[in-house]
Amino acid sequence: MTAIVYGIHVIMNILERAPDMVEYVSILESKKPIHLKMLLKLKRYHIGFNIVNKDWFYKHIKANVVHQGIVAYIRSNRNHNKDSFTELLYMYRNKLLLLILDGIVDSRNLGSCLRSANAAGVHGVIITHHKAVHFNEVAKKAATFSVSKSPIYYVSSLSKVIYILKKDRVYIVGTSDKSKSSIYSLKLGLGSIAVIMGSESKGIRKPIYKACDIVASIPMVGSVASLNVSVATGVFLFEILRQRLLTIWEIKER
Repeated sequence: MTAIVYGIHVIMNILERAPDMVEYVSILESKKPIHLKMLLKLKRYHIGFNIVNKDWFYKHIKANVVHQGIVAYIRSNRNHNKDSFTELLYMYRNKLLLLILDGIVDSRNLGSCLRSANAAGVHGVIITHHKAVHFNEVAKKAATFSVSKSPIYYVSSLSKVIYILKKDRVYIVGTSDKSKSSIYSLKLGLGSIAVIMGSESKGIRKPIYKACDIVASIPMVGSVASLNVSVATGVFLFEILRQRLLTIWEIKER
């Protein structure tokens, strides 16, 4: 699947982090230094491009997008078969970290969650089809597109996924601002873990909530009742990463 991404800074970011994902670039004819810099990068990575006039450019791009005179066609091959996530169970046995997104509807939130997943070392992201935004929409938004290389798996039945994960001893951690169990009270330094984040408005669906091994919250000390789902995702994932790094350090010190 190919996604279309607009904007100099976004595309530059992709070229810096994942040039192999760029299939082709079209640039509006210009003598701007930033466009010349882009051409040098494309030549360095042997990526095809063409210089086009205004008539061609505006005929091929969507209206009302901030394009800055450049459009890139990005290879998005990370939407894996819905059943193939089980391969991760064998690849990362006893140390698997999964992020499960149950009904995220805002493309910017999805993009931020994917960014945090990559930064925290998540091995795979599972996304439900249930009223959820899809990855290609995020690619078109774009600022976070290039940094998430974690494989993405779309599934129709999250209950079946949880059953498979539990059968393989993956610890299922749900999230809710109503839970009395703090994320900081959990021992998450060892074993395989899957973190489930719910939708922006309703959180995790009830059947999924009940299937979790534990449901935890982020303690709040101010007047804010809860965090945005993408921010909360980062908090949960990096707490797990912190504990895992601490566990590795403690083992080395023995």
